[in-house]
This record gives sequence, structure tokens and C-alpha cells, in this order.
Amino acid sequence: MEMNLSERLANWLIKNWKDICFIEIFVLIGWSILMYALYLLDEKYMQKFYLLN
Repeated sequence: MEMNLSERLANWLIKNWKDICFIEIFVLIGWSILMYALYLLDEKYMQKFYLLN
């Protein structure tokens, strides 16, 4: 079952790799921006939280 699924996924990736690469670049950029923003927010709020305690 798993092998069959991974084979189908591999075939699909081979067919659509150009579209996937294009989407993946946007996803990675968006994700890294989101993570960085969360990291900055977390740092800011954690400092406030520790100061309150």
C-alpha cells in the first residue's frame, strides 16, 4: 500500500515538477517569513511575560 502510494506520488511529481517548484518557492518564502515573524513576536512577548512575572 505505502509503496504503491509513494510510486504514484513519484510519478505525479515527475509529471508536475515545474508547477511544484514554482509553488514550492512561494511556499518556502512565505513560510520562512511567517516563522521569522513568529520568532520576533515570540521574543517580544516572552520578554514582556518574564518582566510581568
